[in-house]
Amino acid sequence: MFPKIPLGEGAEWVENFLVDNFGLLFNLIRDGVDGIVGFLQTMLYMPIYWVPLAFALIFMLHFKIGLSVNDFKLPKWLTVILSLIISVFVIQGLNLVLLPFLSVNIVGLALLFFLTRSVKVTAAQILMFVVAYATGIFVPELTSPIMFAVFIGSLAYTRSGTGVAVFAALGIMLISNIGLWEQSVQTISLILTSTLLALVISIPLGILAAKNDTVDAFLRPILDFMQTMPAFVYLIPAVVLFDIGSTPAAVATIIFAMPPAIRLTNLGIRQVPEELVEAGKAFGSTPSQMLFKIQLPQAMPTIMAGINQCIMLSLSMVVIASMIGARGLGSVVMRGVSQLETGVGFEGGIAVVIIAIILDRLTQGVSK
Repeated sequence: MFPKIPLGEGAEWVENFLVDNFGLLFNLIRDGVDGIVGFLQTMLYMPIYWVPLAFALIFMLHFKIGLSVNDFKLPKWLTVILSLIISVFVIQGLNLVLLPFLSVNIVGLALLFFLTRSVKVTAAQILMFVVAYATGIFVPELTSPIMFAVFIGSLAYTRSGTGVAVFAALGIMLISNIGLWEQSVQTISLILTSTLLALVISIPLGILAAKNDTVDAFLRPILDFMQTMPAFVYLIPAVVLFDIGSTPAAVATIIFAMPPAIRLTNLGIRQVPEELVEAGKAFGSTPSQMLFKIQLPQAMPTIMAGINQCIMLSLSMVVIASMIGARGLGSVVMRGVSQLETGVGFEGGIAVVIIAIILDRLTQGVSK
């Protein structure tokens, strides 16, 4: 009879070796992931912090995609009024009096998006946003879900149509109504962090695999292993290396969600018609020009399908991640299961489904 192969002991030895020799690195990774998750949660809790992001996105859309920004320079009189309004909010004097005015602005801006389906931004619209976000400092429990619903609804309308926009806005407001907005923010932050880091790793690996058959052959069994390994197994080394909390949950989610993005990026680039590649070579394109101007644009629908699957797999880890200390909707579902509270579990499950449908439809709309 053959002796038992010490696979388990080998895994434990590797784990102990990593902890003893690379503990500082894992601590830095934990601090970085916790910082990203905390930043995203702050962005959703306090809409005032969306202001610099909104301006950055406006410039990015204008210069990179070609969308226009009208009357971006504010007139002097408008700047004075804006300064006075912000000052009033700072001294917390008339913020409640201005709430009806704020509500009219929010509704008007939403109607503008829905009626014109326009992504052009005027100075007046920017003023509305700034006033709304400034108000969010003092009444975040009111404005945060409302502004998020308006933002997601407007984005969904421009990319996916009226039906998705209405569902997205009503879905966000339903989540807020049943008291799960805070848990949803925690879940969305963890999903966005995990997806972003997974894509930063996956897309370059997919490009490399498409360019090199040796790398493709090397990655294929690793990806098979990653996709077939039960998700619970990833939790053990993640907790040992990073302790409990958001970081081990994010790491386990990243490993679980990477394979589809790698495979579909590889597949998309390999399926680019050879005629286009030959035409690029004939016109003297460099390898980088060939990649960024021919292959990636042609492969974008397939790559977006990989991104969509990456997001969905990240969301599917929500409940599992709650077992190692990740806060959010997963912990709500786990509480319902462990304490046999059907209502609590059902509400948490509905919130997860709403977020999943919104993210799925948005990514599908972007890929069209």
